[in-house]
This record gives sequence, C-alpha cells and structure tokens, in this order.
Amino acid sequence: MREALGVETVYGRHVSHDFSRHTHKTLCIGIVEQGVRIFLCRGERYEVAAGGIFIIPPDEAHSCISEGTPHTYRLLLISPDLFNMILPTAEDNNSLYIFRNLVIDDQECFSQLLNLHTVLKSSETKFVKQSVLIAATGNVVEHCVARGKDLKISNKQYESVKRVQTYIENHFAACFSLEDIAKEAYLSPYYLIRVFSQINGIPPHIYLQQVRIRHAKQMLIQGVPIADVALRTGFGDQSHFSNVFKRMVGISPGEYTRSLTVLE
Repeated sequence: MREALGVETVYGRHVSHDFSRHTHKTLCIGIVEQGVRIFLCRGERYEVAAGGIFIIPPDEAHSCISEGTPHTYRLLLISPDLFNMILPTAEDNNSLYIFRNLVIDDQECFSQLLNLHTVLKSSETKFVKQSVLIAATGNVVEHCVARGKDLKISNKQYESVKRVQTYIENHFAACFSLEDIAKEAYLSPYYLIRVFSQINGIPPHIYLQQVRIRHAKQMLIQGVPIADVALRTGFGDQSHFSNVFKRMVGISPGEYTRSLTVLE
C-alpha cells in the first residue's frame, strides 16, 4: 500500500507498551479509538483521548507511554511524496517548524480519518483511495500548518476544473490517477480536490463514479450484460460495480434491469 499510495497504516489494539524516544522519517497522523494515548514531544506531555487526533512531524523526537492503561489507535505514515501533494509550496517538507500544534480535537476530521482507514482496506480503486487519502490528510495538515493559504477560486481555476470534468467525461472507462487529472488542471492534487469540490459540491472521485454509473445505466437500457457493463465503465470487477451502482441508484444493476423489463 505504501508503494502505491505513499502511505503505510498501523493498527494498535489494546496497546500497553511504552515506546522509547525515537523519530520517524514520515509525517505520522494518528487517531485514538479507545483509552488515552500519551506521548512526550517538544518538552511537553500530550494526552489524546478517544476521538482525538495526534500528529508527529518528520524527524521529530518523541516517546509514547501508556502508564499501564491499554489504548487502541490507528496511525498513518505519510511519505514525503504524498505530503508534497498536500503542501507543494513548502520549501522544506520535513521542516519541524511549520507544525504549530500536535493535537487536534475535531470530530469531522476524526470521522474522515476513521473512514479513510476503512477505504484503504477496501476494494475501492486507487483513484478513490488516493482522493479520500489526500482530502482527509490535507484537512488535518491545514489544522496544524502555520502557513496555510485561504482558498480563493479564480476564473482560471474554474477553467481548470472544467478541463478536468471534460477529461473525466472522455476517459471515464480508463484507469487514471489523481495526478493525471491534476496535471490537466495545472494544480496540486489536494488543491484540485478542494477547488473541484467547492465548485461542483462533490470531489473528483465521486464525479467519476457518477459519470460511470450514468453510462452504465444507458448500457443496461441497451441490453448489455451486467458483467460487460462493469468492464466497459472502468470498474475492476462486477462486484465492485454492483456495490457502487446500488449505493448511487438505490437498487442493484440486476434489479434495475428487471425494472426496465417491467416498464416495457
């Protein structure tokens, strides 16, 4: 998973072990599901209760203690390449000084990160996983990084988003990455997600799924077998296609096909 998406996941269940002072080369973003995680960093003691988020910047020495009380947490180890998609303008992505705080109490961010771990383990496409990954981690970074910028949409960026929409419409059955469409927009992947979502109300990966399902419905109306529709619309397999179709349409492809027969 790290090679494909630039992230490694860690799941610590009922952890009571103490970790001595150490560093990570990657940015670490963690959530606490149960108990309290305690870590010592920058000469401070941080206690993160269930529902909280903690951040360990790259190369920053810290230690983790449990004080005999087990806790459960999930951790994301963000590679420099992935971090660069979120903050490409940073002169030094490993700088310790751009992080103004290491603990976040934000229920929306927590829910996004928890969902992200589920998505990363799912059979979703790389495009979907990468989109959810960058959006969720980007939101966390914005809470911590001192030199964030406000989102201001210009006419040029509206044109960029239109190019991305056109690209998706013309290549909906192809296998392309978030970087591919970001190049079409001349924006960083994370900034593209933000601008695209603000203009259209949905992120690019949901837009792609909607386009694919729209074409799938037309194919089903024309009598194309479900398995063939799944392949022609860019889904990896029929099961994945059926899951997305039902989530968006409310019924399975088979039920949709049968409803067409009834109408006829």
